[in-house]
Amino acid sequence: MLQLSTTIPSSTATSSTSSAPTPAAPSRTSSCLLHPVALFSILDAYTRRSAGQARVIGTLLGKSSDADPTVVEVTQAFAVPYREAENGEIAIGKEHQRQMMSLLSKVSAHERVVGWYAGIGSGPVVVDATSLIHDFYASECDDPVHVVVDCGCGSDKLDIKAYISTPLTVGGEPIANMFEEVKLDMTALACEKIFVDRMVRSNTAGGDTEGLGSVISGPGSAPPGDSVMESMDKLSRLLHTVHEYVDSVVSGRVSAPESVGRMIASAVGSVPAVTDGAFTKLFNDSLQDLLMVMYLSNITKTQLTVAEKVAATLTVEG
Repeated sequence: MLQLSTTIPSSTATSSTSSAPTPAAPSRTSSCLLHPVALFSILDAYTRRSAGQARVIGTLLGKSSDADPTVVEVTQAFAVPYREAENGEIAIGKEHQRQMMSLLSKVSAHERVVGWYAGIGSGPVVVDATSLIHDFYASECDDPVHVVVDCGCGSDKLDIKAYISTPLTVGGEPIANMFEEVKLDMTALACEKIFVDRMVRSNTAGGDTEGLGSVISGPGSAPPGDSVMESMDKLSRLLHTVHEYVDSVVSGRVSAPESVGRMIASAVGSVPAVTDGAFTKLFNDSLQDLLMVMYLSNITKTQLTVAEKVAATLTVEG
Protein backbone atom coordinates (compact mmCIF):
# COMPACT_ATOMS: atom_id res chain seq x y z
CA MET A 1 0.00 0.00 0.00
CA LEU A 2 1.25 3.45 -0.86
CA GLN A 3 2.41 5.38 2.16
CA LEU A 4 0.73 8.78 2.22
CA SER A 5 2.76 11.82 3.10
CA THR A 6 2.57 15.61 3.34
CA THR A 7 0.20 15.73 6.30
CA ILE A 8 -1.38 19.15 6.57
CA PRO A 9 -2.55 20.21 10.04
CA SER A 10 -6.20 21.09 10.39
CA SER A 11 -5.34 24.31 12.20
CA THR A 12 -4.89 25.97 8.80
CA ALA A 13 -8.46 25.23 7.71
CA THR A 14 -10.92 27.93 6.74
CA SER A 15 -12.02 30.00 9.73
CA SER A 16 -13.74 33.26 10.50
CA THR A 17 -12.98 36.13 12.91
CA SER A 18 -14.76 39.22 14.13
CA SER A 19 -12.43 41.47 12.14
CA ALA A 20 -13.51 42.49 8.66
CA PRO A 21 -11.43 40.44 6.19
CA THR A 22 -9.89 42.18 3.22
CA PRO A 23 -9.90 40.23 -0.07
CA ALA A 24 -6.54 39.88 -1.72
CA ALA A 25 -5.88 40.63 -5.36
CA PRO A 26 -8.32 38.84 -7.72
CA SER A 27 -7.22 35.72 -9.54
CA ARG A 28 -6.00 35.94 -13.10
CA THR A 29 -7.91 32.87 -14.31
CA SER A 30 -11.18 33.83 -15.99
CA SER A 31 -12.47 30.49 -17.33
CA CYS A 32 -11.59 26.83 -17.81
CA LEU A 33 -11.67 24.45 -20.80
CA LEU A 34 -11.98 20.75 -19.97
CA HIS A 35 -11.06 17.94 -22.38
CA PRO A 36 -12.95 14.61 -22.42
CA VAL A 37 -9.78 12.64 -21.58
CA ALA A 38 -9.43 14.53 -18.29
CA LEU A 39 -13.12 14.06 -17.48
CA PHE A 40 -12.95 10.31 -18.14
CA SER A 41 -9.91 10.06 -15.85
CA ILE A 42 -11.87 11.72 -13.03
CA LEU A 43 -14.85 9.40 -13.50
CA ASP A 44 -12.57 6.37 -13.63
CA ALA A 45 -10.82 7.39 -10.41
CA TYR A 46 -14.18 7.77 -8.65
CA THR A 47 -15.33 4.36 -9.90
CA ARG A 48 -12.17 2.72 -8.53
CA ARG A 49 -12.27 4.47 -5.15
CA SER A 50 -11.93 2.50 -1.93
CA ALA A 51 -15.01 1.35 -0.05
CA GLY A 52 -16.39 4.08 2.15
CA GLN A 53 -14.42 6.85 0.43
CA ALA A 54 -16.75 9.79 -0.14
CA ARG A 55 -14.59 11.68 -2.63
CA VAL A 56 -11.46 11.37 -4.73
CA ILE A 57 -8.92 14.03 -5.62
CA GLY A 58 -6.26 14.33 -8.28
CA THR A 59 -4.02 16.62 -10.29
CA LEU A 60 -5.08 18.53 -13.39
CA LEU A 61 -2.57 18.99 -16.19
CA GLY A 62 -2.79 21.40 -19.08
CA LYS A 63 -1.70 24.81 -20.21
CA SER A 64 -2.87 28.36 -20.68
CA SER A 65 -4.84 28.96 -23.85
CA ASP A 66 -2.84 30.37 -26.75
CA ALA A 67 -5.66 32.78 -27.61
CA ASP A 68 -6.22 34.04 -24.04
CA PRO A 69 -3.66 33.51 -21.24
CA THR A 70 -6.43 33.88 -18.62
CA VAL A 71 -8.15 30.72 -19.92
CA VAL A 72 -6.85 27.44 -18.46
CA GLU A 73 -7.09 24.39 -20.74
CA VAL A 74 -7.17 21.07 -18.84
CA THR A 75 -5.97 18.23 -21.08
CA GLN A 76 -5.16 15.41 -18.61
CA ALA A 77 -5.75 14.33 -15.03
CA PHE A 78 -4.51 11.64 -12.68
CA ALA A 79 -5.64 10.54 -9.24
CA VAL A 80 -3.62 11.24 -6.09
CA PRO A 81 -3.94 9.15 -2.89
CA TYR A 82 -5.85 11.08 -0.28
CA ARG A 83 -6.90 10.33 3.29
CA GLU A 84 -8.76 12.39 5.88
CA ALA A 85 -8.45 11.53 9.55
CA GLU A 86 -11.21 11.87 12.13
CA ASN A 87 -9.39 14.75 13.82
CA GLY A 88 -9.54 16.81 10.63
CA GLU A 89 -5.99 16.22 9.44
CA ILE A 90 -5.55 15.19 5.82
CA ALA A 91 -2.77 13.36 4.03
CA ILE A 92 -1.86 13.65 0.35
CA GLY A 93 0.37 11.27 -1.59
CA LYS A 94 3.10 13.76 -2.37
CA GLU A 95 5.56 11.07 -3.51
CA HIS A 96 2.96 9.62 -5.89
CA GLN A 97 2.35 13.10 -7.26
CA ARG A 98 6.08 13.61 -7.84
CA GLN A 99 6.56 10.28 -9.59
CA MET A 100 3.57 10.78 -11.88
CA MET A 101 4.76 14.24 -12.89
CA SER A 102 8.23 12.86 -13.60
CA LEU A 103 6.79 10.20 -15.91
CA LEU A 104 4.31 12.48 -17.67
CA SER A 105 6.92 15.15 -18.28
CA LYS A 106 8.80 12.67 -20.48
CA VAL A 107 5.85 12.22 -22.86
CA SER A 108 4.08 15.58 -22.49
CA ALA A 109 6.70 18.17 -21.76
CA HIS A 110 4.38 21.04 -22.72
CA GLU A 111 1.84 20.17 -20.01
CA ARG A 112 2.09 21.49 -16.48
CA VAL A 113 0.09 21.38 -13.27
CA VAL A 114 -2.84 23.79 -13.56
CA GLY A 115 -4.91 22.74 -10.55
CA TRP A 116 -6.74 19.83 -8.97
CA TYR A 117 -10.07 18.07 -9.07
CA ALA A 118 -12.50 16.52 -6.64
CA GLY A 119 -14.90 13.77 -7.65
CA ILE A 120 -17.85 13.61 -5.26
CA GLY A 121 -20.97 11.49 -5.04
CA SER A 122 -23.04 13.67 -2.73
CA GLY A 123 -22.64 16.34 -0.10
CA PRO A 124 -21.26 19.88 -0.25
CA VAL A 125 -18.95 20.96 -3.04
CA VAL A 126 -16.55 22.88 -0.80
CA VAL A 127 -15.63 21.33 2.56
CA ASP A 128 -13.05 22.17 5.23
CA ALA A 129 -10.38 20.06 3.55
CA THR A 130 -10.84 21.93 0.26
CA SER A 131 -8.92 24.95 1.50
CA LEU A 132 -6.08 22.78 2.81
CA ILE A 133 -5.70 20.80 -0.42
CA HIS A 134 -5.88 24.00 -2.46
CA ASP A 135 -3.02 25.45 -0.44
CA PHE A 136 -0.96 22.36 -1.29
CA TYR A 137 -1.59 22.81 -5.03
CA ALA A 138 -0.88 26.53 -4.74
CA SER A 139 2.70 25.47 -4.03
CA GLU A 140 2.71 23.34 -7.20
CA CYS A 141 1.48 26.05 -9.61
CA ASP A 142 0.37 29.66 -9.73
CA ASP A 143 -3.36 30.31 -9.41
CA PRO A 144 -4.59 26.68 -9.40
CA VAL A 145 -8.09 25.95 -10.69
CA HIS A 146 -10.35 23.59 -8.75
CA VAL A 147 -12.73 21.40 -10.77
CA VAL A 148 -15.56 19.57 -8.99
CA VAL A 149 -17.40 16.72 -10.73
CA ASP A 150 -20.67 15.31 -9.38
CA CYS A 151 -19.91 11.66 -10.19
CA GLY A 152 -23.09 10.53 -8.45
CA CYS A 153 -25.22 12.28 -11.09
CA GLY A 154 -27.75 13.25 -8.43
CA SER A 155 -29.50 15.65 -10.81
CA ASP A 156 -29.69 13.13 -13.70
CA LYS A 157 -26.78 14.87 -15.38
CA LEU A 158 -23.06 15.22 -15.00
CA ASP A 159 -22.64 18.45 -13.07
CA ILE A 160 -19.17 19.99 -13.49
CA LYS A 161 -18.02 23.25 -11.94
CA ALA A 162 -14.72 25.13 -11.77
CA TYR A 163 -13.50 27.42 -9.00
CA ILE A 164 -10.63 29.74 -8.30
CA SER A 165 -9.45 30.80 -4.88
CA THR A 166 -8.81 34.25 -3.51
CA PRO A 167 -7.03 34.48 -0.14
CA LEU A 168 -8.78 36.54 2.55
CA THR A 169 -6.33 38.47 4.70
CA VAL A 170 -6.52 40.43 7.94
CA GLY A 171 -3.64 42.72 8.68
CA GLY A 172 -1.69 41.24 5.81
CA GLU A 173 -2.04 37.67 7.17
CA PRO A 174 -4.08 35.08 5.19
CA ILE A 175 -6.88 33.56 7.29
CA ALA A 176 -9.03 31.70 4.74
CA ASN A 177 -9.72 31.05 1.06
CA MET A 178 -12.74 32.36 -0.79
CA PHE A 179 -13.77 30.11 -3.71
CA GLU A 180 -15.39 31.80 -6.68
CA GLU A 181 -17.00 29.85 -9.52
CA VAL A 182 -15.68 30.57 -13.02
CA LYS A 183 -17.00 29.62 -16.43
CA LEU A 184 -16.27 26.06 -17.54
CA ASP A 185 -16.70 24.75 -21.09
CA MET A 186 -16.01 21.39 -22.67
CA THR A 187 -13.60 21.28 -25.60
CA ALA A 188 -12.09 18.45 -27.61
CA LEU A 189 -9.43 17.70 -30.17
CA ALA A 190 -10.36 16.04 -33.45
CA CYS A 191 -9.30 12.60 -32.19
CA GLU A 192 -11.29 13.08 -28.97
CA LYS A 193 -14.41 14.06 -30.92
CA ILE A 194 -14.17 10.84 -32.93
CA PHE A 195 -13.93 8.76 -29.76
CA VAL A 196 -16.82 10.55 -28.02
CA ASP A 197 -18.96 10.24 -31.15
CA ARG A 198 -18.21 6.51 -31.25
CA MET A 199 -19.24 6.19 -27.60
CA VAL A 200 -22.52 8.02 -28.17
CA ARG A 201 -23.33 5.94 -31.23
CA SER A 202 -22.52 2.71 -29.42
CA ASN A 203 -24.77 3.72 -26.52
CA THR A 204 -27.60 4.80 -28.84
CA ALA A 205 -27.40 1.52 -30.73
CA GLY A 206 -27.88 -0.41 -27.48
CA GLY A 207 -24.36 -1.83 -27.44
CA ASP A 208 -22.29 -2.76 -24.45
CA THR A 209 -21.58 0.32 -22.34
CA GLU A 210 -20.04 -1.31 -19.26
CA GLY A 211 -16.64 0.21 -19.96
CA LEU A 212 -14.75 2.45 -22.31
CA GLY A 213 -12.84 -0.53 -23.69
CA SER A 214 -16.03 -1.97 -25.20
CA VAL A 215 -16.34 1.16 -27.30
CA ILE A 216 -13.11 0.30 -29.10
CA SER A 217 -13.71 -3.40 -29.45
CA GLY A 218 -16.14 -5.73 -27.77
CA PRO A 219 -19.78 -6.84 -27.66
CA GLY A 220 -22.07 -4.36 -29.36
CA SER A 221 -19.21 -2.63 -31.21
CA ALA A 222 -18.55 -2.84 -34.91
CA PRO A 223 -15.43 -4.76 -35.98
CA PRO A 224 -12.44 -2.57 -36.95
CA GLY A 225 -12.89 -3.39 -40.63
CA ASP A 226 -16.52 -2.23 -40.59
CA SER A 227 -15.55 1.07 -38.97
CA VAL A 228 -12.90 1.71 -41.63
CA MET A 229 -15.33 0.87 -44.44
CA GLU A 230 -17.95 3.15 -42.92
CA SER A 231 -15.46 6.03 -42.77
CA MET A 232 -14.36 5.43 -46.37
CA ASP A 233 -17.99 5.33 -47.58
CA LYS A 234 -18.68 8.63 -45.83
CA LEU A 235 -15.57 10.19 -47.40
CA SER A 236 -16.62 8.91 -50.83
CA ARG A 237 -20.08 10.45 -50.46
CA LEU A 238 -18.62 13.79 -49.42
CA LEU A 239 -16.24 13.83 -52.38
CA HIS A 240 -19.11 12.98 -54.72
CA THR A 241 -21.16 15.87 -53.30
CA VAL A 242 -18.28 18.32 -53.74
CA HIS A 243 -17.64 17.04 -57.29
CA GLU A 244 -21.28 17.63 -58.30
CA TYR A 245 -21.21 21.09 -56.73
CA VAL A 246 -18.04 22.10 -58.58
CA ASP A 247 -19.49 20.82 -61.88
CA SER A 248 -22.63 22.88 -61.29
CA VAL A 249 -20.59 26.01 -60.64
CA VAL A 250 -18.36 25.47 -63.70
CA SER A 251 -21.37 24.91 -65.98
CA GLY A 252 -23.04 28.07 -64.69
CA ARG A 253 -26.07 26.37 -63.14
CA VAL A 254 -25.08 27.53 -59.65
CA SER A 255 -23.36 30.71 -58.50
CA ALA A 256 -20.96 30.26 -55.60
CA PRO A 257 -19.19 32.84 -53.41
CA GLU A 258 -15.43 33.07 -53.62
CA SER A 259 -15.08 31.96 -49.99
CA VAL A 260 -16.52 28.53 -50.82
CA GLY A 261 -14.07 28.14 -53.71
CA ARG A 262 -11.15 29.03 -51.46
CA MET A 263 -12.29 26.51 -48.85
CA ILE A 264 -12.50 23.73 -51.46
CA ALA A 265 -9.10 24.68 -52.89
CA SER A 266 -7.59 24.68 -49.41
CA ALA A 267 -9.04 21.23 -48.67
CA VAL A 268 -7.75 19.80 -51.95
CA GLY A 269 -4.35 21.43 -51.47
CA SER A 270 -3.96 19.90 -48.02
CA VAL A 271 -3.91 16.38 -49.52
CA PRO A 272 -0.30 15.33 -50.18
CA ALA A 273 0.57 14.34 -53.75
CA VAL A 274 1.42 10.63 -53.52
CA THR A 275 1.21 7.77 -55.97
CA ASP A 276 -1.39 5.03 -55.65
CA GLY A 277 1.24 2.51 -54.55
CA ALA A 278 2.69 4.80 -51.90
CA PHE A 279 -0.78 5.63 -50.56
CA THR A 280 -1.75 1.96 -50.38
CA LYS A 281 1.42 1.09 -48.47
CA LEU A 282 0.97 4.01 -46.08
CA PHE A 283 -2.67 3.10 -45.45
CA ASN A 284 -1.90 -0.58 -44.82
CA ASP A 285 0.94 0.28 -42.43
CA SER A 286 -1.28 2.66 -40.46
CA LEU A 287 -4.08 0.09 -40.33
CA GLN A 288 -1.72 -2.55 -38.97
CA ASP A 289 -0.50 -0.13 -36.30
CA LEU A 290 -4.11 0.63 -35.34
CA LEU A 291 -5.01 -3.04 -35.06
CA MET A 292 -1.93 -3.69 -32.94
CA VAL A 293 -2.86 -0.85 -30.55
CA MET A 294 -6.40 -2.22 -30.25
CA TYR A 295 -5.04 -5.70 -29.57
CA LEU A 296 -2.72 -4.42 -26.84
CA SER A 297 -5.57 -2.35 -25.36
CA ASN A 298 -7.75 -5.45 -25.09
CA ILE A 299 -4.92 -7.40 -23.42
CA THR A 300 -4.39 -4.57 -20.93
CA LYS A 301 -8.12 -4.43 -20.18
CA THR A 302 -8.20 -8.18 -19.55
CA GLN A 303 -5.18 -8.03 -17.23
CA LEU A 304 -6.70 -5.16 -15.24
CA THR A 305 -9.97 -7.07 -14.86
CA VAL A 306 -8.15 -10.18 -13.61
CA ALA A 307 -6.02 -8.10 -11.22
CA GLU A 308 -9.12 -6.40 -9.76
CA LYS A 309 -10.86 -9.74 -9.21
CA VAL A 310 -7.76 -11.23 -7.55
CA ALA A 311 -7.38 -8.15 -5.31
CA ALA A 312 -11.08 -8.34 -4.36
CA THR A 313 -10.74 -12.04 -3.52
CA LEU A 314 -7.67 -11.47 -1.34
CA THR A 315 -9.43 -8.61 0.45
CA VAL A 316 -12.43 -10.80 1.29
CA GLU A 317 -10.26 -13.69 2.49
CA GLY A 318 -8.07 -11.34 4.54
